[in-house]
Amino acid sequence: MKKVLFVANVLRKHIYPFHMPFLKKLKEEGYEVHVAADNDANDEEIRSVCDVYYNVPFARSPFDPRNLKNYWILKRLMEREHFDIIHCHTPIVSALVRFACKKVRKNGTKILYTAHGFHFYKGAPLLNRMLYYPIEKLCAKQTDVLITINTEDFSLAKRKLSAKNVEFIPGVGIDIAHFAKDTDNKSQIRKALGVPMNAFLLLSIGELSKNKNHEILIRALAKLKNEDIHLLIAGEGILQKKLMRLSKRFKVDKQIHFLGYRYDIATLCHTVDLYAHPSYREGLPVALMEAMASGLPVVCSDIRGNRDLIDENGGIRCAPYDADAFARAIDFHIQNPALSQKEGECNRQKSLNYEKDGIDRAVLEIYRRMEVSV
Repeated sequence: MKKVLFVANVLRKHIYPFHMPFLKKLKEEGYEVHVAADNDANDEEIRSVCDVYYNVPFARSPFDPRNLKNYWILKRLMEREHFDIIHCHTPIVSALVRFACKKVRKNGTKILYTAHGFHFYKGAPLLNRMLYYPIEKLCAKQTDVLITINTEDFSLAKRKLSAKNVEFIPGVGIDIAHFAKDTDNKSQIRKALGVPMNAFLLLSIGELSKNKNHEILIRALAKLKNEDIHLLIAGEGILQKKLMRLSKRFKVDKQIHFLGYRYDIATLCHTVDLYAHPSYREGLPVALMEAMASGLPVVCSDIRGNRDLIDENGGIRCAPYDADAFARAIDFHIQNPALSQKEGECNRQKSLNYEKDGIDRAVLEIYRRMEVSV
């Protein structure tokens, strides 16, 4: 039985939403599956999809001294358990794994790293490029397979990084069938959300952080001066109070609904008229793919990852700092419902390229090729 260690920073915000079906598939394929991550969910669900779970308190900051201890935890774990494949995710965790893996690679362990969006992307802050690029450059030498999930990162990795193999797989995949199901109780859902039936309704999903850039949507709504436009924000994070204050300052607080962390994303997608994704940085956003699979037109930021998903047939891309452009894009969809419907259908068809089962099969094929070379 082949033995796999799957490593990411946290359970609730990374492994649970993105990797649970794949972990189940690994077990079905006969792998002995070990998982290492911080149990930010504070529950035991992870044990249903793996043979062994290690609760490692990873820190997101590269400067956090706790990660020195985590380096030694990983090093001892890898050298003790003799894994055939170690599959790591998220930048800091993956750097720790690859710094610690030199000895086990000599003994045949293969290192697979899925980069969910390099932090030194085109247009990234100088500090990001100075910090993360040298780390990735160095760690690539300890990487047997580097998976990139968007075309910009794939091109960069092929040109600049020296991983043994570089692969392109478009994201972690989505359950197309789940998001294709329409809802027949939109009026009840809107009532429960406190949204008028005749409102033009936007949805934006993501952590309430600077990167997800919900602020630009609040500013765009203020510019439109149309009380019939409402915005649902599904997510939680440290900026919630700031965003609520901003919405009051611009007098659009009655039009904006902070929903917190939601498990009914498919239902929300089928209740709204337009999806908005204004992030400053993305790899290949799952939330955007889910909106596409739901048949929604899109307004989004013109950035890496989003460009892979949304073209002129599926919506409008705007500079992430341009509230006027977002306001115009939202108003365009209000004024052109027939075209919006065509965009939604285009997005639905395009989303078929990101079906979860096909993506998982592609990753499993990489595992099989790595086994042959063990």
